[in-house]
Amino acid sequence: MNILVVGNGGRECAMANALLLSPKVSELCITPANWGVRDPFDENRVRREDLNVMDIDGLLKLAEECETDLTVVGPENPLAAGIVDVFRERGFRIVGPDRKAARLEAEKSFAKDFMLRHGIPTGGAEAFTDFREAAKHLDSAAYPLVLKADGLAAGKGVVICPERDAARAALEQMMVEDKFKGAGKKVLFEECLTGPEISFFCFFDGKTAVPMPPVSDYKRLKNGDEGPNTGGMGCMCPSPYATPEVVAEWREKVLQPFIKGCQEDGFDYRGVVYFGTMVTEDGLKVLEFNVRMGDPEAQAQMPLLQNDFVDVLAAMESGTLDALRASFSDEATVTVVLASANYPYGSSPPARIEGLERIAQFNNGGSPSSGSIFRRLPRVSVFFAGVGRQEDDEEVLLATGGRVLAVTARGEDLSAARRLAYEAVGNIHFEGAQYRTDIALLR
Repeated sequence: MNILVVGNGGRECAMANALLLSPKVSELCITPANWGVRDPFDENRVRREDLNVMDIDGLLKLAEECETDLTVVGPENPLAAGIVDVFRERGFRIVGPDRKAARLEAEKSFAKDFMLRHGIPTGGAEAFTDFREAAKHLDSAAYPLVLKADGLAAGKGVVICPERDAARAALEQMMVEDKFKGAGKKVLFEECLTGPEISFFCFFDGKTAVPMPPVSDYKRLKNGDEGPNTGGMGCMCPSPYATPEVVAEWREKVLQPFIKGCQEDGFDYRGVVYFGTMVTEDGLKVLEFNVRMGDPEAQAQMPLLQNDFVDVLAAMESGTLDALRASFSDEATVTVVLASANYPYGSSPPARIEGLERIAQFNNGGSPSSGSIFRRLPRVSVFFAGVGRQEDDEEVLLATGGRVLAVTARGEDLSAARRLAYEAVGNIHFEGAQYRTDIALLR
């Protein structure tokens, strides 16, 4: 099969490298280019292009040129723009939700209405489109208050406001200064819930949902959950907060109503669904839906997959997940993100990345594949995101901004995976690199 991967972040790097483990892949094309996607045995299997993920017509032409058998979309923006609808209309097999279902992530108010209509437990919320009306409501709001930009904001559109002045400043940034480029035209005032967060993921074909190992990620920039929200600075998988009782509650009160709701609302949803949840004193509550794999959650989950990922994607697209026996290792993974100096405030000058060649030392001998006939991702993987190449020397890799690398280690439990992850991180350096040192540090 010829596979097209749309997107070039750490999530897409993890997905693409998992696909390259399959003997069924003749050629894998990724766009835009990601230099961490590689087959060490046959580099000719990898094709890199530089199309923008929002150039749907261009992507369609690329799929035709590559004689693509299956396309998988990583980022949320092209899904919200209807790439799945366009590809399917032209007869191309593609994994992901249609435009209607993608509104579950693209419009927070749409998702909230979906949850309320279908009895999915969630926090109370009120939506505003007029700044003056919203600002007036701040006087009577209960604090702390959560403000959410209604549209897509790259994981940074949620602000927890401890008091009115902070809420007023956040509201002005969203609605007046347009910090999130249109995503804050409508803003949700949401009840502030407290408790451990768990991200539940499923492979989903519209009828059958196959759960993946649950994850807990670390959104804040600095240790101790200090600093601004980011796209995610690391995660641990499986989440220690996902006890059997919590998982059972999620299946009964969230997953089952979600599947029924998708069918009743006429969604054509064949892809990954992501439930952002919180374990509160009043039970499990849904914070948000995402309609694709997470970042950095995919980097933690893909090394645990024991199936051929091609088979999983094909089953989602064809609606045959009920016939697939999805299998994940009972090991654990810890992912640590290395970000550039000015992340998430702005761009950083390119910086040479050193030490990547040392990661091979952790994979000598590898680890058993637990009886699976398929190859697995190595014990330590480095997934590229904000990485470029030096023009006059393509062997030199540069940190080009944002979240640069995600280092994932697999171990027999979270403690072992954590030790290995940070040992690996200690071998990598670039000027201004910043990362949290408390990922998966359980107290």
